[in-house]
Amino acid sequence: MEVLFCRENLAMMGREALEKLMQIDNSPLRIQEVKCIIACSECATHHIARFNGQLVVAETAAELVKEILTLAGLDKN
Repeated sequence: MEVLFCRENLAMMGREALEKLMQIDNSPLRIQEVKCIIACSECATHHIARFNGQLVVAETAAELVKEILTLAGLDKN
C-alpha cells in the first residue's frame, strides 16, 4: 500500500500526518514524499495525500491519518 505526500503541502500544512504514519510499527504502508501529487487546488488549503493513487483530502492532519488508516484497513475502530 502506497501513500504519497506532496512536499509543497507538507511545507505549508506541516508534517504531522507523515510523521504519525511513519511511527506505526510493522506498517504495510510504503510512505513517500514526492514533489507533487497533482492536487493543486486542494494543496494550499487542506492536508492531502494519495493512497494507492486515490486522493485523500482532510481539514486536519489527524483526519488525514484516520482516513488513510481506514482505507488501508488499519483503523482500530
